[in-house]
Amino acid sequence: MRRLARRLGYPLRFADPTSVLGLVEQVESSGAEVVLLSSSAHVDAVTLDRLMSVVDVECATPRASFGRWPALGGVRR
Repeated sequence: MRRLARRLGYPLRFADPTSVLGLVEQVESSGAEVVLLSSSAHVDAVTLDRLMSVVDVECATPRASFGRWPALGGVRR
């Protein structure tokens, strides 16, 4: 993860596993632009869809990029 973040030029912050907020809510509150995952298998399809509504998602293994969903009518979902 550190190597991928460094290669892509992103600072690395980890989600807080003790937080009452879910992953998507933590991402939204942090103002992150990208979420790095070691694998897309670490999140379910619903969470991945929700993440893609607010940030780009980069996966290390297998290497994959998921672009943020375009805003509908200029408004984020």
